[in-house]
Amino acid sequence: MNSAEYQEGGALFIIWDEAEDSGNFSDGPIGMFLLSPFAKGGGKKPYSNGIHYDHSSTLKTLEEIFSAKPLLGAAADPRTNDLSDLFRGENGNEN
Repeated sequence: MNSAEYQEGGALFIIWDEAEDSGNFSDGPIGMFLLSPFAKGGGKKPYSNGIHYDHSSTLKTLEEIFSAKPLLGAAADPRTNDLSDLFRGENGNEN
């Protein structure tokens, strides 16, 4: 977090890689912490939501950030949630 890359808009994703392995949520939900100057809460207060994320959500988010096209696998599914709700808007607001 002391690196120039992080301080100039980076993000650190801490993700649990194991989730439920059967049933409707066989690929999630998974636990995750997001540390970033652009994360909701601004590093001063916690933020959480009830949105279903899985491994494909992380892939979709990274592909969107880096404009990698086409989206791969389940990341291309419109039903796959990206992680955009964890970040503040372009104007810095939490919504």
